[in-house]
Amino acid sequence: MIMFFVAGASAQLVERVGARALIAGGLTLIAIGMALMTLATENSSWTVVLPGFLLASIGTGLFNPALAGVAMSSAPIEMSGLASGVNDTFRQGGIAVGVAALGALIPSATVHLHDAAYVDGFRTALIVGTAVCVVGAIAGWRLLASPAAAPVGAAVPETA
Repeated sequence: MIMFFVAGASAQLVERVGARALIAGGLTLIAIGMALMTLATENSSWTVVLPGFLLASIGTGLFNPALAGVAMSSAPIEMSGLASGVNDTFRQGGIAVGVAALGALIPSATVHLHDAAYVDGFRTALIVGTAVCVVGAIAGWRLLASPAAAPVGAAVPETA
């Protein structure tokens, strides 16, 4: 639920700080949230992972709309439908592959089928996910143009 409220507010934020900051900042919050979830043990209450889930939800709410805006503004107006479709396809594909790949790390640590082993595998998946988000945040910050250079929604020059 938090993700939806944050996503709605991110439209105003993108005007003020730019998509670059929202993408890098959102991925950073997701990484911090995932890192916080690694504090859980096999005896932990749900309250241990709640702060991590909240931060990751806020980060996702910032990241997704900003990324969609970058995808839409990077294509000529007559190709906006295609850009939207490509963005959605890669987002859904990334979710599926990410869940499968990170989920594959969990059983690799559960050879003894013990609760502690399951939590260890889950922690490994969270650490890998955190690293992926950190790399994405750095790449987003370095590769996307700053708001002054190319604001989201700016016209893209046509090439011959």
